[in-house]
Amino acid sequence: MKSRLMERIAPPAQRSAPVFTRVFWGAAAIFLFSLIVVALRRTEEPHPIVFVPMSGFEKVTGEGLVRGSAVEISISALPPLPPGKCYQLWHIGSNQKPVPQATFHLDPAGMLRGCDGMKKAVGPGHVFAITMEPDAGSETPTMPILAIAKY
Repeated sequence: MKSRLMERIAPPAQRSAPVFTRVFWGAAAIFLFSLIVVALRRTEEPHPIVFVPMSGFEKVTGEGLVRGSAVEISISALPPLPPGKCYQLWHIGSNQKPVPQATFHLDPAGMLRGCDGMKKAVGPGHVFAITMEPDAGSETPTMPILAIAKY
């Protein structure tokens, strides 16, 4: 009687999945994992850009790299910043409206170096510009453009 009672209340013995099912799901998991790794490792080819000085700032030279939506820049010969001012990067897309990006100060060597992720997607024909702005940056350019680079 005890053994019959134990059979009724004991959970049914679990059968293991057939070997084929386990192999299939294991292979599927490995395949999915490899797809995720490849997607995470995929980086867009960097696209070099060259900053061209605007009139009155002929000594300014610079270059950069666009990787996806991130832009790395290195610009030299910019005028020293007066107190309360910074340099600001602008992204000008196909709608020709400047989008404010990061603000920068010159490093001890007098170079502007930095990286910023763009707020809008970067595409062919887009332009990057550098202006001198108030320290907190501006929503629209308030000063002349010092240099531009075309994507």
